Amino acid sequence: MNFLNLPFRLTDLNTVTALDRLQPKTGMKQAVSIRDLEFIDPFGMIMLLSYIRYLSMVLDRVWVYLPRNEKVLQYLNRSGFLREIAQFASLIPNNPISYLERDEMWLIPVQVFREEDDVPALVQLFIQSIQKLMQTEQQPLTRDQRLFCTLLSELCQNIPQHSRDRGYIAVQSYRGQTSREIHIALADLGIGLRGSLSQNHPVQQWSEAEVLHFALQQGTSASNELGRGHGLANVVKSLQPFQGRFYLRSGSGLLSIRQGKETYQDTRFFPGVQVGLVLKMNESV
Repeated sequence: MNFLNLPFRLTDLNTVTALDRLQPKTGMKQAVSIRDLEFIDPFGMIMLLSYIRYLSMVLDRVWVYLPRNEKVLQYLNRSGFLREIAQFASLIPNNPISYLERDEMWLIPVQVFREEDDVPALVQLFIQSIQKLMQTEQQPLTRDQRLFCTLLSELCQNIPQHSRDRGYIAVQSYRGQTSREIHIALADLGIGLRGSLSQNHPVQQWSEAEVLHFALQQGTSASNELGRGHGLANVVKSLQPFQGRFYLRSGSGLLSIRQGKETYQDTRFFPGVQVGLVLKMNESV
């Protein structure tokens, strides 16, 4: 069996680098090993789920070697990650697992959605979770909380509108000394930005960097419908007030934005679109 070993931490851009280094070998059984995993964030989790699902599409069978760390294993259980990968891979060791749907840290545990009609329920779950988190169930949403909901809705709608695939999402809150970080991660294994945009734009011969930058421009859309093309542009526009970080991966490119600075890097090809977003919010929000 060929073990595809992943590092101790899968977070942010480090996840993309780690997955790019994996070398599946033809003619051998493939096992994705997170045996030594000690920490994983929502972007790492959704990227890893997408990778395992992708392998299951091109191989007869895939194995996943689960973490030895009991706390990490329970975390993956509570998040819904184990429930999802069990559909695409055999687990090692194959111990019975009780799947718990919610944990107080999770604003949205790992969820799958397929239609635009699924998005309002996800946004409502997010609203309920963030109100519970901030202990403001009886209070109306603040301006910033409404903005978070709008961003979440726009990101989710992009997948059923353009990807031709199901979408995955996870949203988690991390508490700091004076603020919280909201981590949002989404992914699909669909036709990607190039495939989507090529329906109405001459992007076939463009570089991957050009495609990703074009997708972030205000007014760019795969649809000719008036008013479309603001989702990703609005996400990028929202970053500055919240000291935000943004990751966009599609095809063989990865674009990241942090503190207003854009960084592009070439990656190995991977289908679909994967998005990570980190926003800071004051405890008073």
